[in-house]
Amino acid sequence: MKKLLIIALGLSVLASCSGPSKKQSNDSETTPATEKAASVFSIAPNSSKVLWTAYKLSEKVGVNGTFDEVALSGAKEAASIEELVTGLSISIPTASVNSADPERDVKIRKTFFTALNTDTIQGVISSVSGTDCTVNFTLNGMTKEVKGSLKQKENRLVWNGVLDLGDFDGKNAVDALNAVCKERHTGKDGTSILWPDVAIKWVVNLN
Repeated sequence: MKKLLIIALGLSVLASCSGPSKKQSNDSETTPATEKAASVFSIAPNSSKVLWTAYKLSEKVGVNGTFDEVALSGAKEAASIEELVTGLSISIPTASVNSADPERDVKIRKTFFTALNTDTIQGVISSVSGTDCTVNFTLNGMTKEVKGSLKQKENRLVWNGVLDLGDFDGKNAVDALNAVCKERHTGKDGTSILWPDVAIKWVVNLN
């Protein structure tokens, strides 16, 4: 009996001094992956589009159009949308205006933009905070901040804002265009009006 107790005690000591079991060793070597690679954003080449909506008549009826030429500069790769678009700029030749009405487009180019002294509209994104996005637009030799919203829709970024042409001393240009388009801008109330505010949508595609 004494020998059996000694043997049992020896086995107990050996067991306590031995290393972890194979199963325990495997568990200790397994580390869950908790980090993901950072996303990298970039803008697809030649994807920039600018759409506009002007308003006529007392009822403020919208007239939609685009610019067929838009040059983008300052594009880069970035880890966030804010970093990607800050400093991004566009250059829009006003001769490329397209309202889907050639006769009206001639009047817009020769009357409105000539009176506005603007061959090219420039825009630079100056700040982004969440969906709030400010673009510095230059028209008629003046640069003004235009606050708008920037939203991501699948693989697109869409900026929406409103240009008040009065902020750019554009009343004369608005009145000049209204005069040559008087018939089209006169409603049932007999009033001819072209509103000074123009809604702008700037769209770019993301890679």
